[in-house]
Amino acid sequence: MEISNWFKGFEKGIARLSPEERSAFFSECGKNCVNGGTLSVYKKLYEDAKGDMDVFFQMADDLPGVKGEVVEEGHVYRLVFLKCTCELCKKGYVTTPLLCECSRQSVIYSLHSLWKGMKFTVTLCHSILGGGTDCEMRIEVDISMTLRPFTIDDAPIILSWIKDRTAFRKWSADRYPAFPPKPEEMVAQYAADNIFPFTAIDDEGKIVGHIMLRNPDSSKTVIRFGFVIVDDNLRGKGYGKQMLQLAIQKAMNEYGAKKISLGVFDNNPSAFHCYESVGFMVIGTDSYFIDGEEWTEKEMEINCIQ
Repeated sequence: MEISNWFKGFEKGIARLSPEERSAFFSECGKNCVNGGTLSVYKKLYEDAKGDMDVFFQMADDLPGVKGEVVEEGHVYRLVFLKCTCELCKKGYVTTPLLCECSRQSVIYSLHSLWKGMKFTVTLCHSILGGGTDCEMRIEVDISMTLRPFTIDDAPIILSWIKDRTAFRKWSADRYPAFPPKPEEMVAQYAADNIFPFTAIDDEGKIVGHIMLRNPDSSKTVIRFGFVIVDDNLRGKGYGKQMLQLAIQKAMNEYGAKKISLGVFDNNPSAFHCYESVGFMVIGTDSYFIDGEEWTEKEMEINCIQ
């Protein structure tokens, strides 16, 4: 029997499967395929990018036969394969575009292997077998997050993310007398009636971030963000952006903010880019004396449309 005849039956078989059944079937095929070599390339890229998803997809653009693109920082990415590398297709055994589900599953498996515990939606936009000039995947990071009121029990977890004095001052400026702070000192920061601290939790209830909202003046039309922080194991993965977007909606819808402001030190570029990505704009500069040194900072604002 010609092996090509067997694959004709294979094509007919997968055509009879539902989309859910094909996904389950090809998940094992895709896993075995990338474990044979491609995953090691992705792992090297992940290590070079130090786990930062934005950097990973920027660097993927340099891989042979691949184009990577950051569509929306921390959230949406594009991965394009310029040629079909499947041996079944190259040898002419399989011609149905249904086989491309195997490629989609291989990308899903690779993402989950690199960023363990994170959730992704991978969409096959078009493929060579489907008549396209290349194979394009759209990758979206699924982050389910809510903000709840901060409690003292959250403090030890949040403070554990701050590993050294410099990171501590980037987070707190001159608001605390010494490093490391104690949980009760954190609670004391929020004693006033015009301060509203929140803890970000994921869909499993795990604490993933923290942010403070406050009214800086009696008009109550301005909300200022402060003490913004994300679990240091989750940085560069979209959690900070998601938390800021939730806080912006809360400031507008629950506190009636017409303007939201914050400050970010110049030695904290990753935080600056995160604020910029959700719409904050630089309106001025300021400086502080931090542990005997002068630190410059940018003042940023969003004007809210009610």
